[in-house]
Amino acid sequence: THHTHTHRAAPPKVSSSVEKTQRVGPMMGYTFAACVALAALCTAHGVNGAGLGLDGATDGGQINNPHPVDGALGSTLGSTAERATARPSASASSSVPRPRAATVKVWHLTDVHVDPYYVTGADASRCYCETNVSCPRMGSECPASPAPPSFQAGQFGNSEGNCATPPATFTSALRFMASQAGEATAVYFTGDFAEAGATAPCSGSAQSTAQQQILDVIAFDVRLVRAALPTASVFGSLGNHDSVPGDVFHSADEGQAWLYNNLSDATWRPELVHDAAALATLRRGGYYAVRPDGMPGLSLISLNVNYWVVMNEDATSPTSGAFAEGQAQFVWLEAQLSAAESNGDHVHILGHQTPGDVGGAAWVSGFWYRYAALVERYNATIQGQFYGHVHVDEFAITRSCSKADPNASYVETTGIKWCSGGGDYAPGNVFGAGVDGVCPVIPTAWSTDRGVTACEAVCNNESTCLGFTMYFNVSDTGGNTDCCFRTGRTSYKPPDPTSTARCYEKPANGTCAGNPTGVILPGPSLTQGYPATNPSVRLLEFDATTYALVDVQTFVADLHAGNQGGELEWRLEYSHRERFGMSDLSPAGFAAVVAAMAANDSAVWDPYMGQGDGSLYCGAYTSDGAPFPPKNPCTECPSGPCKDAAIRRLNGTNILS
Repeated sequence: THHTHTHRAAPPKVSSSVEKTQRVGPMMGYTFAACVALAALCTAHGVNGAGLGLDGATDGGQINNPHPVDGALGSTLGSTAERATARPSASASSSVPRPRAATVKVWHLTDVHVDPYYVTGADASRCYCETNVSCPRMGSECPASPAPPSFQAGQFGNSEGNCATPPATFTSALRFMASQAGEATAVYFTGDFAEAGATAPCSGSAQSTAQQQILDVIAFDVRLVRAALPTASVFGSLGNHDSVPGDVFHSADEGQAWLYNNLSDATWRPELVHDAAALATLRRGGYYAVRPDGMPGLSLISLNVNYWVVMNEDATSPTSGAFAEGQAQFVWLEAQLSAAESNGDHVHILGHQTPGDVGGAAWVSGFWYRYAALVERYNATIQGQFYGHVHVDEFAITRSCSKADPNASYVETTGIKWCSGGGDYAPGNVFGAGVDGVCPVIPTAWSTDRGVTACEAVCNNESTCLGFTMYFNVSDTGGNTDCCFRTGRTSYKPPDPTSTARCYEKPANGTCAGNPTGVILPGPSLTQGYPATNPSVRLLEFDATTYALVDVQTFVADLHAGNQGGELEWRLEYSHRERFGMSDLSPAGFAAVVAAMAANDSAVWDPYMGQGDGSLYCGAYTSDGAPFPPKNPCTECPSGPCKDAAIRRLNGTNILS
């Protein structure tokens, strides 16, 4: 049975008032300028201290402002620099030890993408729900006057446009989380705190920078979570939008210190202040390991996956500091897992980008194999892997790995838009038939098969070569066949039926498609436009001794109904254990669910991703009440190739190593 919860179902401290918005000229919109951090937060808008349960609450430190910034964000937060004090443990208020619970509960938040410049009534179809008043960089096409009615941004967001999350939705979610019975021990916050890593700030002030804007939003998010859930520790990992520019993470020495120094000195310090080693790696590379208060016997490892993915171009260059930091993180990760095993600890891993061909992000060649091999080796120690990034409700099983067969054939694909990414390998005039450096020309007398064999031999002689593309009838070389060598891999290859090119991928480090060893569980996102979904939060329940998953409960709010009625009503969408009939949430249990989903006319698949409107995969999003068709529809797959690809993604058998 699904139970409906609203903002009003709350402890005595929680306000029963419906969220309000402030009228801005002819428009309505939340602004951060009217908000004051902590107890007085957002009083002017009804998003007040009482409404969040913040009256009298603190976040463990005094707020000061050594780096003042004006504009909306600066006046809200004062500063991202908190006093470096430890967070009190859940039992700090009592000298009487409490009996250990049979289970431990942890909230999972991800991809909140809070936008302090969101304006209710702004154009949701092309202006990111902002105006040139709330964010001057939006320009004259986004004026501070109401958009046409069907395109106006709703009070709580817009699933159909390209908008991030208004503070109203974030605070609504926190009020709901605070209202639930029982105390959560921790919050896992797996990245993309901020709207986006724009290269210019919204404020036009000379004191405001894009970097400071990111720091302020991260601090705002964490501060509100701590205030709403004062007995829970907050542990974060960094997403690709938590940097400037977005997706780009340099090494600390090459330009990322502005972010890591702040996290270690201020925003994330309260939970880590007792662990010098955790603060040291956070300052160096944005990752850390810690033994959380209230969770004895658990080691929590927070990864900076931005050093392992191709969307961070720095991470693909062997000469960059980012590449070196990615390698160092692997060495560090293995040491942490080994130490946990030796100490008899269990491990939870936090990260952001999941690997995958569609929902996730391509990892640098060889990195996924290396990660999956570590999960296989320490599968008895690792009890959970919690990620984000995908914005939908899915998972991926990690599997045992096999080493590469040196005699394995190259993988051939055709009819796609592009074959591979990264840089180019220029072997020179290797065929004796003319050369343009990167794409040697195949002798005209050779058959295609002979050309393929010759290109494979060239690629095999260079460790950085990961594949090649054969282009036929190339006009630049007189209608000959060219063989273009690549040093990068692209896991997502858009179809192009008109393409005659042939793509050949070198056999990688082996395959990781054996027995289940673990489960990567990305939380569905709070933001709701990439793709069109409803906002979601998730409650994880663990065995208090082994820290294995006991259940996962996902809560959603109908955004269309909330915008129409002026209040978001949060409800339990489903329990993994109940919906999927799981006796346990082990890797084998998830594999059994995927097997049931894969069957024809599967009763498990249909509500998950095959029934159309209202699927679990899309956060129960339906087109009912939609103001306009979604710019980014949430894919649903009743059957056929689309379902087959989704099953491979869930099964973890599609991931390039």
